[in-house]
Amino acid sequence: MLRYKMVGRASRRCVVTGWDGQVPTCEAVKCPDLKATQNGITPTADGEFWETGMVAEYRCNADYSLIGSRLLECKANGHWNHKPPTCKIVRCTRPATPENAVIQAGFLFTYKLHGEVTYRCKEGYVMIGPRTIRCTANNDFVPSPPTCRSRADVILTTKGPDPGLGTDPTHTPGSQAGRNVGQWYGLLIILVYSHDEL
Repeated sequence: MLRYKMVGRASRRCVVTGWDGQVPTCEAVKCPDLKATQNGITPTADGEFWETGMVAEYRCNADYSLIGSRLLECKANGHWNHKPPTCKIVRCTRPATPENAVIQAGFLFTYKLHGEVTYRCKEGYVMIGPRTIRCTANNDFVPSPPTCRSRADVILTTKGPDPGLGTDPTHTPGSQAGRNVGQWYGLLIILVYSHDEL
């Protein structure tokens, strides 16, 4: 929809010599022409200029990735809602596979923008960190690949006192000792089981 803005004063006064000032004019609100984009296609307006509400769509040439917003809208204030994007070659090399992990999806040698690598840990190991990482415009993956730690190590690290201890009025030193023995006995079974798996 074409919008107009007033140029000049919105009111005039009657003075001795007549009306002061000049008659204002109404000009169409338009956004500036878009600068040419290297390695891509710069959109052009359908009419004489970019009117309010018009949307410009950018495209990049083959092998180039679009960095920024693909769609730009001409707002009522005569400005674009985003800066024009750029077209850049993005190539991320496959990161080293973490120890005790394998690539579950995205097994390539090079990746384009937003390309993903998904990992899983081998049997008996627990993943620490995000499972999936993505290729960014800086030609590297974010976040860093996860690590895979043995299940026994994770249990030893995270094992702590029962948060319920000390809150039960029927709890006695004898039951405390019995519970501790039971926890260590169960932990010993897990450690032996994990060792046999290896």
